[in-house]
Amino acid sequence: MGNDARQSISDSKVDTATKRIDVIRAAQELLAEVGYAKTGVREIARRAHVAVGTIYANFGTGKVGVLQAALDERVARLVAHVDAATGDDPVDLFLDRARRLNRELVGDPFLRRIVAERDRVTEPILRDQGHAIAQMFATAAIADLNRLVEDGAVHCSDPEAVATLVRAATTGWALWDRAGQTQTDHDRMLETLLSAIRALLRTS
Repeated sequence: MGNDARQSISDSKVDTATKRIDVIRAAQELLAEVGYAKTGVREIARRAHVAVGTIYANFGTGKVGVLQAALDERVARLVAHVDAATGDDPVDLFLDRARRLNRELVGDPFLRRIVAERDRVTEPILRDQGHAIAQMFATAAIADLNRLVEDGAVHCSDPEAVATLVRAATTGWALWDRAGQTQTDHDRMLETLLSAIRALLRTS
């Protein structure tokens, strides 16, 4: 195979990857703006400046495939952001993870819309993921805390109260958003919850 042919194949792969990213970004933006019902393959293609056939060629099932990929991509970035948390001790690290998660979700209209409209989504896989996002991080945070307690790194005076506060700190953003509260309201409530959690935890 000549150099020109190899370069052509390489350029084609780059072009395909770029188009895929463009489609995913377009789907995220569109759903955040107009909601699930009004987000269709044609609208996504128009926003991404690609042909409708390109979407089916890259995502198979059309709208469901694109939104599944868009959700997977966004959750992966969210997890990476939470995993970059820092802290001088296990409690600080635990609380910074909750803080990062909450602020990222509050600031992301795509994820907020997915969660808010989860009961109106007709495709089971997307509806289930909308429900899962609302709970998955609270469940993971509580599991992390339980491991810290079992390892003796953290002592907890009231595990049930902490679990309740963790759920509020990691899923309460959705309720606050529906109530139309501001970013300042979110931040104030979050820090109040985190302070309450800290009061119930201490390092060994």
